[in-house]
Amino acid sequence: MIAAPTGLSSEEADLRLTTFGKNVLPKDRSKTILSLVLRQFASPLIYILIFAAIVSFAIGEVVDGGFIVLVLMINGTVGIVQECIASRAIDKLLVQEARRSRVLRDGKVRRIDAIMIVPGDVLLLEAGDYIAAGLLWNEVINVEFVNPSSPVKLWLSPNSSGIDRMRALL
Repeated sequence: MIAAPTGLSSEEADLRLTTFGKNVLPKDRSKTILSLVLRQFASPLIYILIFAAIVSFAIGEVVDGGFIVLVLMINGTVGIVQECIASRAIDKLLVQEARRSRVLRDGKVRRIDAIMIVPGDVLLLEAGDYIAAGLLWNEVINVEFVNPSSPVKLWLSPNSSGIDRMRALL
């Protein structure tokens, strides 16, 4: 969607918010206790251990079979606990801070919650700003993207081709 130089009107932004929804990542709804338990045992190595336990019990090696089952239960429990802790940490990070962005709406610069950004919004970015949505660049001048492993400097004129702008996204 190509944005107007004055940005979206408030009415158009509201319509797009209704159409496309809020600018949020979808929640992972597949995290039931049963799915967590089953996921812990979805591995070829675990299948081999289960088979070994069954064979051990079948040939009368109850102690060996019991030990293998105990190891499987400990492994499953540790995996479930670790996954729950990681999931809670991610949830806390997602709600830690309400991000705000500067957009052009009705020809004026406004500061809005990042979850209210809609397709077609014109975002105004400065050094240190958080990019709160996927973007197509309209105009890029003297931009430096900093990645902890290697900074990338990018200088594109307003006349840059669409290919150069797409490369800027990558």
